[in-house]
Amino acid sequence: MPTQENRPRVTERRRRRYNPLPFILVCAAMIIFISFLFRVSTIEVTGSTMYTDEEIISASGIQVGDNLFFINRSSAASGILSKLPAVDNALVERVLPNKITINITESDSIAYINISGEFWSLDHSLRFLERIDAPSSGMIELRGIECESPIIGTQVDSTNAEQLSTALEKMGSYGMLPYITWLELLGDGNIEFDYIDRFTVRMPLSGDVDYNLQKLLSAVGQLSPGDRALLDLTIDDKVHFIPR
Repeated sequence: MPTQENRPRVTERRRRRYNPLPFILVCAAMIIFISFLFRVSTIEVTGSTMYTDEEIISASGIQVGDNLFFINRSSAASGILSKLPAVDNALVERVLPNKITINITESDSIAYINISGEFWSLDHSLRFLERIDAPSSGMIELRGIECESPIIGTQVDSTNAEQLSTALEKMGSYGMLPYITWLELLGDGNIEFDYIDRFTVRMPLSGDVDYNLQKLLSAVGQLSPGDRALLDLTIDDKVHFIPR
């Protein structure tokens, strides 16, 4: 049984055995070493055509001289997305020993609008992307919306913009967009658009857009290849066939 004399010695040995100071000093030295060794000297941006490299780097918050391992990549990507609305996705990656790459995915142009003789491309959210010389094949002409001073990354100024954006998204999910060349926002809150060069479709923006599109596609599937008509979904719960 231990005597009263040797108990302090045991306690002293235990203190020496579990002293955390050397471990803390080693960790601190490693942190200091890493902070000096892995400093960002190059920031490379790829995939962007609507923003300059400088705009993207500034939005990310990353600077030359930052420590490579202390950079919050998720926060940097979020900064780009929040400050540059025409960017759909930003991927920030570390490349040892001292490089950051930022890969940008921009929104696709699906429509365009004519503003005082100038063509502006729009993405699926009806945000202005850029001024273009001429519409590309497959872009939908958007009619019935008045705009004056477009700003890249901002949405078309219309009370129906969100509803119209939702309708376009639904049309895209059904594979309809390649078969539509123009779409017009009517004053009564309805829209008209051409479909497969044979039909003019009139439908409401309010209500269940998905259900209305299903009804439309079902009706078109039952018509003959030579049929041409106005297909009106605004009268009641049916698709009205009005020959033209």
